[in-house]
Amino acid sequence: RRFQVNLGNQPIIMPAGTVKILSLKVDLRAVSGVNGQTIKFAIVNPLDITSGGQISAIFPITGREFRLLDGAGSLGQLKIETLAQNFADKVYLGADSQALAAFRLTESSGHEEVTIKKIVLTNVGSALDNNLGDFTLIDHNGLIIKKGVALADRKVVFNLSPGYLIKPSHYADFTVKADILGGDGRDFKLIINNDNDITALSVNTGYSIGVLNQTNAAGANRFLIALAPIFLTT
Repeated sequence: RRFQVNLGNQPIIMPAGTVKILSLKVDLRAVSGVNGQTIKFAIVNPLDITSGGQISAIFPITGREFRLLDGAGSLGQLKIETLAQNFADKVYLGADSQALAAFRLTESSGHEEVTIKKIVLTNVGSALDNNLGDFTLIDHNGLIIKKGVALADRKVVFNLSPGYLIKPSHYADFTVKADILGGDGRDFKLIINNDNDITALSVNTGYSIGVLNQTNAAGANRFLIALAPIFLTT
């Protein structure tokens, strides 16, 4: 009845005087015998939080209680896949709108339309946040879904409003582009790190739906940032 979230090398940094809101998301497996039961999570005492500072709160800190209902035969399902691209493995300083990543989102259940509300990609290379800028999300029709997004804390967050609609048993392909601003000799690689990096909602109910991440982080394109070559002529 307990679980632990280990943040590893990505701790939550809290500058003095700041506030951050943290949300807990869970995947509910399709198992028998739980229809009508309830689920509720809590941080029971200060020992449940490991921090370099003093913890001050009224415990337990509890969330809402939810009743479980069977949605396997009606809710949508979203599948994420990496798209193989013949990108060059080197990008040059000053390049604008450089293609960096591509992936496919598929509504795989056939039950309902789903709305994509948020897409998060993480840079697992050595490039700094200010080495890249003006991230743009483009769909397979060439439509610009979101532009002007910055890399912050190694993440690119595309908040989509009112959302991107995918019909039952259909898919949408996306390409991520950005400007190369600095970082000579550094590299970068954009990946969808886990299921929670995509927020997808049922059009019928507004509930979050299950996301199956089949992206291959090892196969994602890694780019080296380099100075553009100079050609001399006589």
